[in-house]
Amino acid sequence: MDDKNLGRHSPGALDAATKARIRAEEAERLRVRAELEAEAAGQVAAPVEPAVSLEKPAPAPRPAPEMKSGKFYLTAPKSPDAASAAPAAIQGTTADAWKGFLSLALIVVVGFFLIRACTSAIGNAFTPSPAQAAQNAEDKHWNDFGAACMVAGDSQLRSPASAHYSNYIIGHDTGTLSGTYQGGYTWRGYVDAQNAFGANIRTNFVCTADPNSDVVHMKFAGGSN
Repeated sequence: MDDKNLGRHSPGALDAATKARIRAEEAERLRVRAELEAEAAGQVAAPVEPAVSLEKPAPAPRPAPEMKSGKFYLTAPKSPDAASAAPAAIQGTTADAWKGFLSLALIVVVGFFLIRACTSAIGNAFTPSPAQAAQNAEDKHWNDFGAACMVAGDSQLRSPASAHYSNYIIGHDTGTLSGTYQGGYTWRGYVDAQNAFGANIRTNFVCTADPNSDVVHMKFAGGSN
């Protein structure tokens, strides 16, 4: 059958797109036919599934020790981030240490001044005024004067162990003990003591001290010092 009998269905009457499609279909049929023939002949192998291993992966090898100055050090690669982070960490630790030191120093200084202020205040509270200090000194002098008078009186008595003197402290208040250390003291009192026969006898006395002196003079009534 020629192209004339085929009319518009003849190959000459087909456009280029239809011809290309026909050629592609024919090529596909040829390829499928060839695969079927090869499979029948046993030349095409079945696809192989990839093998799956159930064993655990081997651990990464540890770095070998490096000998430095008689000691072993493990060498390991350092990442750039770790190398750059180390100086920053050291700087942060140093800054924290300085802050702690300054805080401690400030606490010590403040505590020192507080203790000094408290000590000064306590000292001032217990330190007497000049007038009080002078009065304390005067009280000590007349107490010493009274005790010295009794010692001087005992030396003149026959039985010093039995002696009982009038109270010179009360005498200071009643006027029987008068005077000051700078002007001299005078104590007019009495003593009860046993005589040679063992009888208690009251004897009056006058005890004096010169101005600004610790030397006393004891004189019993009816006798000399």
